[in-house]
Amino acid sequence: MKIWSRIAILLFILIGLNSCRKGPEDPFFSFITRKNRLANEWKAATYTINDLDQLLKIEKDTLFDEICGNQFLIDSVSLDYYFTIDKDGEYNTLKQYLGKKIATAPGSPCSDLEYTINIDSSSTKKGFWNFTGGVGNTANREQLFLYEEETGIGVLWDIIGLRTDELHLSRKYIKVGESTFTYEDLILVPKD
Repeated sequence: MKIWSRIAILLFILIGLNSCRKGPEDPFFSFITRKNRLANEWKAATYTINDLDQLLKIEKDTLFDEICGNQFLIDSVSLDYYFTIDKDGEYNTLKQYLGKKIATAPGSPCSDLEYTINIDSSSTKKGFWNFTGGVGNTANREQLFLYEEETGIGVLWDIIGLRTDELHLSRKYIKVGESTFTYEDLILVPKD
């Protein structure tokens, strides 16, 4: 009988530990609190909006030029996206865009014409963060609320997974004037 009571206690403990998981990709068990796992300097490993990669965009457009005929404009832009999250409830983000635009006119009198425009711009945001949840089907500390100081806009992310080596955020919203959902998915890893 002692063996069965020990097995029952062990099962009860394992079930209790599993209920501590907040996100579906969270570790089974961690001695590090969610706040301490979140507070870090992060860099985006993947970032998609409606399944389209936002970290590297390569677009090809056809342009018409009166002198050279059809031209192809290739727009290649990469994005470095950084998050710094402090334990005291402050955060800041940095988006750095690097890229170039190349135009060529293959098969025309200007086929050797090529020009490049370099793009180097960045944007920063800072504000306050907090965990949310505990309402409806959402468990406590299952969502991350970011409030941007300058604009007064708040953004709510679902925390899919929070580990010391990876933060997976996702959100779904409808933009003003549109009728379909926009899906954002962001996976962050610690900055080197």
